[in-house]
Formats: sequence, structure tokens, C-alpha cells
Amino acid sequence: IHVANETAQTANLMIELTALRDGRIKVLTARRDLDLAPRQRHTVAASDLIGSFFDISYAYRFQPAQHDATVARLIDRKTGSVLSETVHFPQGHSGSVAEADLSATLAQDDRGWRLDIVAERLARFVHIVDDHFTPDDDFFHLPPGRTHTVRLAPRRGTSERPSGAVRALNLIAPLRYRSLP
Repeated sequence: IHVANETAQTANLMIELTALRDGRIKVLTARRDLDLAPRQRHTVAASDLIGSFFDISYAYRFQPAQHDATVARLIDRKTGSVLSETVHFPQGHSGSVAEADLSATLAQDDRGWRLDIVAERLARFVHIVDDHFTPDDDFFHLPPGRTHTVRLAPRRGTSERPSGAVRALNLIAPLRYRSLP
């Protein structure tokens, strides 16, 4: 896991690694606090973070895969906010793909429209389709247990309100949303 502090301040971070089976069962979680000086870089081997052998990349294949996704997060320890997140699929996308379990809530605040999406089971390649609004994030993986907020910006010349669908590679039917007048 490669981490870089590209700011001019010391970063108080936590690295979190989670292996999931069936997109929601945690078979392994490992964490480590890390303080990075300004412009400093650091690399942590997953095996060092875990503290024992676990075939995190499914390279050794001693037995059937124990997990189908690995989530790595970089968290700001002061605020608890996720600064970066990535998902690795050790068996590729042809491995175990359990159906996503998503919910979405459309809301309006002082910054405009937002879509708060929550996964109970990992959603792969989440995509937002709205004819009149553009999402500020699209085609992302959404691990379970965290709300992902997507801002919706109106397209030029539209006077419509948000109305669309949340899709994912492993979601059978689109999840529809719309604002009420």
C-alpha cells in the first residue's frame, strides 16, 4: 500500500485493509496509524499490516479464495473522513459476484442536490444516470457500511429537478430516484 502526503502539513492517518466475502462478510480487517511529514511517502506491505500470512492477492492459491474483494482506505484520524479508497478484486471480475444491496436518498441542501448512497453489500462500478444532472463521482465501487455522497450539478439550461437511476454491475434492477415537486 503506497501512501503519499502531498500537503504542507503533517498528516495523521490510518490505513485500513478489509477483505470481504460475498461482498459483505469481513474475513479480515487490519489497521495501522501512520503520521506522514509534509511531502513524505511511505509503503506498507499488506502482509506487514495484517501481521500474519493471508493470501490477500490470491497469488498462492493454496485453497479456494477466502474473499472476493479487498478494500484499502486511507482515513484522516482527526476528522474520520475517508481521504482515499480503492477496491481490488483478487479473482478479477469473473470471480464471485454477489448481488449488490443499495439504497439511495435524494436531498437538497445549501450546496444543491446530493444523492446519499449506502451499500449493505459491495456494489461494483456504481453509475448514476440522470438526463438533467451530472454526478460529481461516477463508476465507483461502494463497499458496505459507508454512505457515499454524490453531488448532482444541473446541466446547462435545465430547469428540471433530479430524476434518474443508480446502476451497478452487480445490481439486478436500477434503483430509481426523483425529487418531489
